[in-house]
Amino acid sequence: MATLAELARSHTDLAEPQIDHLSRLVASWGPLADLCFADLLLLAPVDGSHGSRLVVIGQVRPTTNQTVYRSDFVGRVLEEVDRPLVARALRSGDIVEGEADLSPVHDRVRVL
Repeated sequence: MATLAELARSHTDLAEPQIDHLSRLVASWGPLADLCFADLLLLAPVDGSHGSRLVVIGQVRPTTNQTVYRSDFVGRVLEEVDRPLVARALRSGDIVEGEADLSPVHDRVRVL
């Protein structure tokens, strides 16, 4: 499996200092995922896609709760329609809250 840095270099236009910062961020995510009882995904816009395509460069699952995502998303390239709230936040620069359809999950899921 590719590392965060490898994925960021091959799919995004992030600079090395930004990649280093994101690597440090994801390294400390475990306790945050546990405290929030939440799966955490780090998505970055694919270079040249203007935010219409996003690559998952980091993922952390909680140890204190059931995971929403049973499969590993790291390295997947998602279309805007797969994550419309993320795309909207990326374009507007604002925090966006809403509900997402995460089939086959049948429970309500809060997305920040």
